[in-house]
Amino acid sequence: MTQVIAILQEGGICVFNRSYWQLETNPELLGSFISAISEFVRCSFGLVLEEFKCQGYRTFIFPFENNHLVVITVDDQNVPYEFLKTKTLLLAQQIWEKFSAKFAGIKGDLVEISLLEQLNAEIDEIVGMSGITLKTAREKLIEDLLT
Repeated sequence: MTQVIAILQEGGICVFNRSYWQLETNPELLGSFISAISEFVRCSFGLVLEEFKCQGYRTFIFPFENNHLVVITVDDQNVPYEFLKTKTLLLAQQIWEKFSAKFAGIKGDLVEISLLEQLNAEIDEIVGMSGITLKTAREKLIEDLLT
């Protein structure tokens, strides 16, 4: 079961976050953590961090164009690993296609809230669940500026 979906830019900046569990996730903290641990693995071992596991949850990190990462955390209990990884990769590809199509022409940091809401609905449909809307600091700032 999918728990959290995030799209990160280079440096760990979270440009999209969708949660499907009751615990609140901090998108900025998630992005910073993934960026820091990825850099540590790269500098220390010369490897690319592709996934990590913590207490029954597995987080997959998929690179896409323009140094974007799609990060998906899933509950991996009682699911064969290869099936889980393949299914999660397909989900990441679908999410990236939706995200890149919707935001391909966007210049700068300001994004219409309605585009993010549409993307949430499209990703909820792909995942087959309704997410919990948690706004990033950037989304809150944009919303405050628009109201």
